[in-house]
This record gives sequence, C-alpha cells and structure tokens, in this order.
Amino acid sequence: MRTPLQFSHIYLGANLFLIAISSFMGGLWLLNTQVAFICSMIITFTTFYSYSSSVKKRLETGLYLPEVDDDERDEDDPHGFYAEDDSLAPKDFKTMIKEEKVRLKKGGSKNSLRSLSGLFLPYRLVAYGFLFLAFLYLQRHELFEVLPFLLGLSVVPLSSLVIPLFLRE
Repeated sequence: MRTPLQFSHIYLGANLFLIAISSFMGGLWLLNTQVAFICSMIITFTTFYSYSSSVKKRLETGLYLPEVDDDERDEDDPHGFYAEDDSLAPKDFKTMIKEEKVRLKKGGSKNSLRSLSGLFLPYRLVAYGFLFLAFLYLQRHELFEVLPFLLGLSVVPLSSLVIPLFLRE
C-alpha cells in the first residue's frame, strides 16, 4: 500500500506540468490552477486521513477482520496442503445465494449508513469549505476563470487514475 506522501510526488510532478502550461497562458490562469490544485490536494489528504482513521477505529472495535491475502497464503503453503476443499453441490449454491440475499437485505441499511457517514467527516467538510471560500474569493475579486480552475481541480483525480498504470508492484 502506498502512502499519501508517495502519491504527492506524482501529483506535484503533474502540477509542475500544469504550472508550465499556465505560465504561458497568463497570470490569471496560473492563479486559478494553483488555487484549485491546492484545494484539491487538501481535499485528497483530508479524505485519506479521515477514511484511514475510521477504518482503524472499525478494525480496533472488531467490526472488520483483515483478510488474508492469497499471495501470503501461497507463500505459507506453496503446495496447498492445508487448503480447504470448496467444492459445493449446485443445490448448496442455491441455498447459499438465498441466504446471502436475506443477509444483504438485513444489513443493507446498516452498510448504507456506514458509507454515508463518510460523507460528513469533519476534515472533509473543512476541506470542501476551504474550496468554497477560495472559489468565492476568486469570484468576488473578479479573478475567477472556469477552465483553469477546473484544470487545477482535475490534476489530482486524473493523476490518481493514471498512477496504477505506471506503478505496478
């Protein structure tokens, strides 16, 4: 698993490219892209921090048990001597599917509430508030330009989509 610091190097590299392009377009472009980029980075880091702390809390309380990775299992037992035989009859699959549907219906609202609570984490709200205030400041002082602001906001999400293509472990 990568840390936010390792990702930040890639984000900063993409930002340097954005700075180079924006400097040719003018000062307003540079200002808008950098304000949006900084807001996007703050949102990304606060989201990562908030979710990692909530996952740690759930692990400490025992709500989720960490799963054993298949690669780790293969290293411990390379020949599969201790592997469980998972062959089930077709009727067992049907009953298993019915039981799983019932279980999901019961836990559906609980899971929805857990994921919905992630929207209202305090750090994330502060980060989005900072983005909103930055937008208002630029708009009020007639410095806001839509295209460079959107480009600045999109650097982090687009970099996050491209990172897995280049960084394979």
